[in-house]
Amino acid sequence: MKTKLLLTFLLTTLLLSACSARDLATLPPDVQSDIKGVITDPSLTKDDKVEKVTDIVNGIVEDWPEIPIEDWDYEYNSELGGVAITAYKGTETRIRFPDEINGDAVVSVALACGYTSRPPSNNKRVTDVLIPNTVIEIGRSAFNNCDSLKSVTLPSGLQYIRQKAFFESGLTEITIPMGVTHIEEKAFEDCTELVSVSLPQSLVYIGVRAFTGSSKLIDITLLADAVQVGENAFGGTYWYERQPDGLIILGNVVVSYKGEIQDSTLVIPEGVVSIAGRILYYSSYGDVNITSVVFPASVTIIHNDAFNGWDLDDMTVESIWDINPYAEIAGDNWFTFYN
Repeated sequence: MKTKLLLTFLLTTLLLSACSARDLATLPPDVQSDIKGVITDPSLTKDDKVEKVTDIVNGIVEDWPEIPIEDWDYEYNSELGGVAITAYKGTETRIRFPDEINGDAVVSVALACGYTSRPPSNNKRVTDVLIPNTVIEIGRSAFNNCDSLKSVTLPSGLQYIRQKAFFESGLTEITIPMGVTHIEEKAFEDCTELVSVSLPQSLVYIGVRAFTGSSKLIDITLLADAVQVGENAFGGTYWYERQPDGLIILGNVVVSYKGEIQDSTLVIPEGVVSIAGRILYYSSYGDVNITSVVFPASVTIIHNDAFNGWDLDDMTVESIWDINPYAEIAGDNWFTFYN
């Protein structure tokens, strides 16, 4: 009941505020279409529109099967201040997570596909999940190896997507809602059916190999103004492989360098704000002779490992440390790669 009331309030608020495109994007595509149709119908009064939106919301909730509490593994997470669901033990293929257990808000969710003590076959058949707006964290390995999972609607209150949250899942597209600040290591690695992702302005961190190996991922939209990006975050994606040799820039982030490097000076273009970890991961690093890097004034974020292993001159090292005092620069073209 609380979920229904919350969704009704949310969508009614959207309706009365001319419908925020950002918040609508967190709802299933068919629901978005239905709501937009109601809102733009000139023949309906405001009261009629609210009533129809409410009917749509009722349909969202009632279309999903009720799941008994004994089918969940859960614990109280004192750090997040609510219930963390750690596994689903039932047999449904369409999963609606509860918004409360024992009167406490559900703040973290996971299906634990392949990680429960029972055979993982049921979870691996899950095709859709609905997550309540109480949730602020998608837990570590939450939907790892859920290869039948095609659709996830992430809640508007979400802040963290933890390590391997959707690793090797069957997702085809996903919209990360405004408010998410962290996408951790390998969160969407090897999602080989994923074709598009939108990354919001609220992001401050994208972890190592976050989208690596998602070989059909062609459409990546990065709206964040200032985000730290880990090593090889987008390597092996369709988008990355079609980029020409040279500095690879996504939004205002240098995510990598492809191809051979012959010059001794690397010039970072104006407008770049962030430099990702180990940007020479895909370059012909054995022949690197770079001794200096020229930074524009726009650069404010340098990953700790961005230039680790580069044999740089003192002036460049000082410039790097002025921006990030914790940056590692070992010299002698020494590299240690994350695997």
